[in-house]
Amino acid sequence: MNIFICWSGTRSLQLAQALREHLPNFIPGLGEDGDSQSPFVSDKDIPKGARWFDSVEQRLDRADAGIVCVTREALQSGWIHFEAGALARAVRKKKKLERWEGGTLYTYLLGVEPEELRGPLAEFQSTRFEHEATKKLCAAIVTSMKNGAPEWERAFDKHWAAFEDEVKGIGPLPADKLIPGLEEFFRRKTFNEPLEECTSQNWIERFTGVRETIAGLRRYDPVMKADNSYLLDLYNELIAQLDVYAMNMGALLLKEERFNVGPEDGKLVVGDGIKRACETRRARIRQLVTHLLAPNCAPVLEQASRRYAKMTTFDAKKTIMIHPVERQIQRARDRRKRLNVTEKQLNDCAVSLWEFDRIFFYLVQENLAEPNVVQLFQCLEQEFEKLRAVDGGTSLIPLHYSLRALKKAFRKSSVRELCAGSAPKVRLLIERLEKFIEKYKLDEGGQVRDQLEEFLPLVKDFDGPAV
Repeated sequence: MNIFICWSGTRSLQLAQALREHLPNFIPGLGEDGDSQSPFVSDKDIPKGARWFDSVEQRLDRADAGIVCVTREALQSGWIHFEAGALARAVRKKKKLERWEGGTLYTYLLGVEPEELRGPLAEFQSTRFEHEATKKLCAAIVTSMKNGAPEWERAFDKHWAAFEDEVKGIGPLPADKLIPGLEEFFRRKTFNEPLEECTSQNWIERFTGVRETIAGLRRYDPVMKADNSYLLDLYNELIAQLDVYAMNMGALLLKEERFNVGPEDGKLVVGDGIKRACETRRARIRQLVTHLLAPNCAPVLEQASRRYAKMTTFDAKKTIMIHPVERQIQRARDRRKRLNVTEKQLNDCAVSLWEFDRIFFYLVQENLAEPNVVQLFQCLEQEFEKLRAVDGGTSLIPLHYSLRALKKAFRKSSVRELCAGSAPKVRLLIERLEKFIEKYKLDEGGQVRDQLEEFLPLVKDFDGPAV
C-alpha cells in the first residue's frame, strides 16, 4: 500500500518524518509490496538530482492513501492545501480506475482541533495525536491493505511509546521565528536602564518608546494567535505589562517634575512609590522577554500550567488548581501508585519558568518518604532570586510551597543527618527572606511569614553557625 504524507513547515515536516519512520513499525508489512519507500515524505524520499516536482507528481499518481500533517503554521500554508487537493484527486482517480474501495485521506493534527480546519482540509477524516485516535487511523489503513496485517495491534502497542516521545519532542516554533527581531524591540534604554539612572529625565521619550514597542508587537497578533502555544500566553502578558508600564509613566512622570541627583551614587532621588510602580513593570517585561527567547521555556505540565497562569486571583489558583492536584498526589502516595509523570519531567518541573510546574514539584516532594533536601534548598534559593529580580513584584505562592516542602523535609527523622549539613545555610536564607519580605511589605495574608516563623526554630535545633 502506497501512502503519501503531506507537510508544510518545519514542525509539520518533523511530524511527517515521525510517521514515516513509525507507521511501518505500527503496521508490519506496510510498504513491502515491492515499494520500500512507503510511506513517502518528499523531503526524505526524493533521490538526489531528481526533479522535485516530477518526483512528487509520480508519487501522487501512485498513492493509495494520504496523510496530511497539520500543525499551526501549516494551517497558514497555501502549499499544503495545494498538495492535499492534488493528493485527493489522485486517490479518487485511482479508486475509480481500479474499482477499489480502500484508501482515503486523513489529516493528522498536532496542536490543532478538527473544527479549526478550513477548505479542502476540512473534508478529510481527522486524527488527533493521541493513542486511541492514532490506533483507529492504523486500523483504517490495515482495512485498506490488500493482505491486511494480522499482528498490527500488538505491534502498535509495543512501538507507541517511542513514537509518542518523538512527537512530544516537537516543540512550538521559537518566539524569534514568530516575531523576527523580537530581541531588538527591547534594546532601548527604556527597558534596560533603571529609572533612577535616567539622568536625562526625558520621560516623554521613554514613554513614547514603550508605546512604539506595543504598536510594533501588535502587528504580530495574528501570527501569535495562530500559533496558540504557551508563547501566546507569554506574549499576551508582555503586551499587558507594557501597557501598564506606559500608563504608570504617563500618570507619574509626564509632568513638570525634576528629581534631584544623589551626591553619593549619582542616581536620581526618586520616590519609592514612583520607582516601585515603574521599575516592577520594567523588570517583569525584561523577565517575559527572556522567557519568550529561552529555548527551554515550555511548560512541563502544558495545559495545567497555562491554565494556572491565566487565573487572576489567589483563591481561584488554590481552589481550582492547587488543592485538586495536591489531593491527587496524596491519593497516589496512599495507594502506592506512580504519578503520570516521568522522573525527568519531575526534575524539569523543579527548574521550570512556570509557577504551577514548580508548585507541582514541591507538592510531590512534600509527599515523598525521602525528599531531596539539597534540591529543595536550591529551589528555595531560586524562588528568592525570582523575588529579588523584580523587587518582590511577583507571586509568593511558589515560595510558600517551596518553604512548606523543605520544612516538612527537616521534620523527617530519616533525613536529619543530611538536614544537619544544610541547616546553617537554610537558616541564613530564611533570615534574609524575612528581611526582604519586611522591607517590601509583602505577604499581606501572612502565609509566608507563618511558614518562616515555624521553620526558623527547626533549623536552630541543629548545631553549627550560619555561614
